[in-house]
Amino acid sequence: EGFETGLPTSYTTSTVTLGSGDWGLVNVQAGNIGVAGGSKSCQIGSSTGANIITPTITGGVGNIPFYVQASLASGGYQVNISTDDGLNWTAAPGSPFTVGASQAYRSIAVNNASVNKVQIYRTAALLYVDNVVISSVPSNSIASDIITSSFSLPTNIDYTTRSATSSLTDANSLK
Repeated sequence: EGFETGLPTSYTTSTVTLGSGDWGLVNVQAGNIGVAGGSKSCQIGSSTGANIITPTITGGVGNIPFYVQASLASGGYQVNISTDDGLNWTAAPGSPFTVGASQAYRSIAVNNASVNKVQIYRTAALLYVDNVVISSVPSNSIASDIITSSFSLPTNIDYTTRSATSSLTDANSLK
């Protein structure tokens, strides 16, 4: 989400429709600092509980990349993830984070197919967030092919006098 259209021009607590869907806002408005692309950012106010929550995500969350900047040298925030539409939150890997008054790029690897909401929760200073582009969990078709493949092992081996070796030659056969 680039936050170019749909954010209010004064601090608001509500749900707003942005280009990527319906975002939950607590003490948030459009900003013009911390812009990574376009002309606006999401400005999260310097108050307890100020945060943004993504629309419902399908397919889980792979990575959470975004740009962030604080109004002070000692800004802070926590990225939280939910598997139950925001009823309960868990800190994302590495969270909480600190950020200074210069724009920083952050990418958090979550790789959880059950995550369906992400929250960026301000803990210190005023925050500017931009270009939140959440990727889905990467599929691993080779691993699932190996796990779901079936094969037969020989039953006529005399284990007392021979040793058996095997090697995986492709995803579907054991030699």
